[in-house]
Amino acid sequence: MDVSQDEDIDEYEQLTTSQVLQRLNEAWINEKLSPNLLESQQEVIDCLLEQCKVTEDNFENASPFAVGVHQLEIQRIKYMATDYLRTRIKKEKSTDCDSALIPLL
Repeated sequence: MDVSQDEDIDEYEQLTTSQVLQRLNEAWINEKLSPNLLESQQEVIDCLLEQCKVTEDNFENASPFAVGVHQLEIQRIKYMATDYLRTRIKKEKSTDCDSALIPLL
């Protein structure tokens, strides 16, 4: 592992959940609006989904109202992550179809 990778990991570990959520939101919007497939942000998705799992595991200690609020936020995060991945898959399929048609022309 080189020094730049170590710096990236250290920077990533110091992000708050809010900052990681902001990165997912930006990646999701950018991917939706870009005509081209952008660089994957899979590490952001993995981090947030792991955080969602930890939060869900801690529901037993929370009030019913807090559980409802947290579940709503988790559903929102999962929707963003799913739609982000769905958009990337559509672009990949579109790119594959386009590249398959080029030799025929």
